Parts: sequence; C-alpha cells; structure tokens
Amino acid sequence: MNRQVLLGGGSRGWGPKSPGTLLFWLDATFGFPAGTGAVGFWFDESGSGNNFQSTSPAAAPTYGSSAWGSARPGVTFDGTTDFLLLNNDYPNGTDRPLTIFATINATSAHAHSLLQWYDNPAISTVYSFGIDASNHLTCFNGSLTTGTVSASGAHRITIFAGSGTVSTYVDAALDINGSPFLATLAGMNVALIGRNAIGTSFFAGVMAEIVVYSIKLDPSAYISGYLPYSIRKFG
Repeated sequence: MNRQVLLGGGSRGWGPKSPGTLLFWLDATFGFPAGTGAVGFWFDESGSGNNFQSTSPAAAPTYGSSAWGSARPGVTFDGTTDFLLLNNDYPNGTDRPLTIFATINATSAHAHSLLQWYDNPAISTVYSFGIDASNHLTCFNGSLTTGTVSASGAHRITIFAGSGTVSTYVDAALDINGSPFLATLAGMNVALIGRNAIGTSFFAGVMAEIVVYSIKLDPSAYISGYLPYSIRKFG
C-alpha cells in the first residue's frame, strides 16, 4: 500500500496521522530491511522523534517480513528477554489523556509488558498495559482495571484513558467502559515495549503496529478509522 495512503489525512483516507497529536507511531511496514533481523531501533513514524531501541543484542526483538503472516511484517518478542526502550519525558499532567491503537498477536499472558511508562530511577509510579492470565486486557495505574474479552492471539486493540476513566476495545467488541482510572503521568521519563520496569514480565508474540496519541480520542476514531485501516494493511 502506498505510504501516503497509510499516513492518512485529506483525500488519502484515514491513517494514524489523521487525528493529529501523535506521541509515537511504530509500524513494522516501514523502516526495516527485507528479510529478518535483530531490531536495534524501531523508528517512530509520527515525526516526534520518539524512537525505541534495544539495550543489547541479546535483548533485541526480531523483525520478520512475514512475521504477522500472509506476507505481512511484524516484530517478534520472545517472552524471555526481548524489549525496547524509549528515554524521553512524557508530557507532565496529573490526569494526562492517552489513546493507544495496536495490532498484536499475543502468545502468552504478561499483564504489564505490552506498554509501560515509569519514572526513573525511582520506579515509584507506573502506567502499564498488558494481558493477564485470563487473556484479558489490563490497565494499571495504582490499581488494576481488567477487561473480560479475550485478547489472546491476533487482534486489534485500543485503549482510551483520561478524565478519570478508561475504555478498551478488542477488535470491534467493547471491553472495559468507564472504570475509574486516573492517568497520572507527571514525571514519567522512560517507556518500555515488551517488558515491565523491573524486568519480571515480558511480552511474547508479534507486534505489527503501535500508535499512541497524547489525547483521549472518541471511540469512533477506532471503529471507523483504525480498525478497518489495520485490517486493510495487515489482513
């Protein structure tokens, strides 16, 4: 698919840049050579410069041009050592809104290792997302909010957080809706993909795309925008 169509906006149709206010956009379609290989960097396509990197060759996930299946690319995390890190302050705010769109195939449960922010070096405050032992989406910021729809296997997921509440979708199914969730992100300066802050939980599976906005979008942006867009792109 043409890169400009994927970017979205105007007459090109919906794409991750259509809603604006992108914090970062990691897309396995761009930025990797053909074939397979260790991921030293997963470059941010948002224009914000929030590139994620591996800390060592042993901790690097693996890019594969057909890792998602049907000749679609993806980044595989082994569930044991693989993760990527971003050292960059998240904009401060006591109830900072956030929207996450992701195309993932989770092969095991790790409740805090899909995506996590924390303050370094104290690690006293975390803001994390993952999949629990029942294969349900989880959101954590002081207390755990858990969905009921299975997120194991290949799915499009989204998380809308802000104004003290959180809602999530797994594919087209509404999962969590309105549960109390204070997005306290003041002082966050490290983000991790694939591992929790203390290194006890790792994501296993394939990530094809993660799109993060610094606003709480309306769910219609997912149902009519990201969901069909991702299906067209990754099948």
